Amino acid sequence: MKCILYLSVIFLASCNSEPDDEPNYRDAFVGYYSGVRTTSSWIMGQPGSSSEFADTVHVVAVGDSMLSIDGVEILIPPSGEYFVAPYPSNYYSVKFTAPDSLKLDQNSGGLGGGNHSHFEGKKL
Repeated sequence: MKCILYLSVIFLASCNSEPDDEPNYRDAFVGYYSGVRTTSSWIMGQPGSSSEFADTVHVVAVGDSMLSIDGVEILIPPSGEYFVAPYPSNYYSVKFTAPDSLKLDQNSGGLGGGNHSHFEGKKL
């Protein structure tokens, strides 16, 4: 009789247990974003150039903590904002805004020239 009682308790406990996995906050950021990319570049002593075109950015969850945004892997916090500037004229910025928008900025350059890329899009 004790065996049946123990088995009943174990069975009921396993049926009523909730999964330990909490939703991953990165899931809201994952997907394809369609929008417009603007690029500009300059070289010292020459005229600069710029262009604007339709573009799609793919965001993928990588491992248990990173996002890959068109191949660039970053550790994004729940706020959805990321910024790194290893040098004064070089930076990479990501901003997810609710419910479905993405802004990316990348700047690189030095004394002889540089370039800037800006993407703004909505989740498909």
